[in-house]
Amino acid sequence: GRKQRALLQVADDFSTMRRAAIPAALVVLVAAMPREAPVRSSEASRGARSRRLYDRGCLFSPDGRIYQVEYAQRAVDRGGAAFAAVTADQRYAVLGAVRSKPLRDASALRPRRDDGWRERVHRIDEHVACVSCGVVPDARQLLRALQRLANEHRRAWGVRAPVGLVAARLSDYVQAATLRAANRPFGAAFLIAGYDDDARAVRVYLTDPAGFYDEYEGVAAAGDAPKEARDGLLGWARRSEVVVDAPDDAASDAVAPDSGVVRDARDASGARRVVRDALRATLEKEQKRAPPSGGVRVRPVDVEIAIVEVRDDGTAVARVLSADAVAALLADDADDADAAAAGSPPASPSPTSSASSADDTSPAPSTHEESAGHEEGEAVTPEEEEESST
Repeated sequence: GRKQRALLQVADDFSTMRRAAIPAALVVLVAAMPREAPVRSSEASRGARSRRLYDRGCLFSPDGRIYQVEYAQRAVDRGGAAFAAVTADQRYAVLGAVRSKPLRDASALRPRRDDGWRERVHRIDEHVACVSCGVVPDARQLLRALQRLANEHRRAWGVRAPVGLVAARLSDYVQAATLRAANRPFGAAFLIAGYDDDARAVRVYLTDPAGFYDEYEGVAAAGDAPKEARDGLLGWARRSEVVVDAPDDAASDAVAPDSGVVRDARDASGARRVVRDALRATLEKEQKRAPPSGGVRVRPVDVEIAIVEVRDDGTAVARVLSADAVAALLADDADDADAAAAGSPPASPSPTSSASSADDTSPAPSTHEESAGHEEGEAVTPEEEEESST
């Protein structure tokens, strides 16, 4: 009986301990379990969920955004830089672009073939040129559409297409790619410069992947253009100086700052110079190091340049410069650059030609100068004249 009571007491104590230990163990387990952060509906989380749901095609998100178009614009902003500058009289424009780094490195290893192929600067028609930014294959697809548009307009109407119409049709073509969810927008933008026959001026337009286009006056920049290059373009576009126009009956201009007429001093050489400086600033940014004292040297294999100009006879011509013309334009000699941009080689007079011209302009010696020993006004006898002629 005593043993039985002891066993019952032990069992009772064990049951009490077990009932007290189980809740304590549960408390420890619950405290040790990882707790999830409370779900908070913030603007960032909603934007992330919306982006995951609506960025798989050209679809409107609840915020009214089309993420694929934004991605295409980001590709343009991360692409190579492109610049355009127009003179004050709107008769001359320069387009410049930096080639992609793989092509620049490959061109440095082997000689560049000047077979007319260009990566980013192209000629659309005889009076329109363009430079692309963004994805190069997309840009080449749009370039073919532009050239086809110019040819169809010429065949249908017998005249060349206005540059404003070219920009508008390109924007329509680009915007049509954003109207279906299964399509991908073009990741390319264009700087288009051309002569407008109606306005009788050179115009510059900029398009974007959303199908929007706008006209720029003076200067324009697109792509990954550094701030220094953009500031240089804006500073050049705002340049002006006091110049006095001569009277109608005067043959030359007279400069008088106190009574002058303010007009813009931008000219063709200045447009070429500001584009060259913008290209140099872009290459300096890519190298990410302090430039030498003279700045980074721009090589012809690094850039591509096109020019749209109105000649003296009134004809508008758009042309992509060759490697030699680009090298001359990038040179520090302004005379050589002007001659190369005008389509003629720089003048380099030879010693022979200068000597012959000097001989031609010198007066012929007279009989009195050839006859030695006689002063001016002294008579010459027939015998002396015969000896001098002999």
